[in-house]
Amino acid sequence: MRTRVEMTKAALCCSKLTRLAQAFRYIADGEVGHFGL
Repeated sequence: MRTRVEMTKAALCCSKLTRLAQAFRYIADGEVGHFGL
């Protein structure tokens, strides 16, 4: 079983990847100015 710390790190990493995916999607749509990093 994973510890809570490992799960928290995994969740943070997952949320960062989600944010990056959204950013790339915005760039692909040509709306570069609508997201903040």
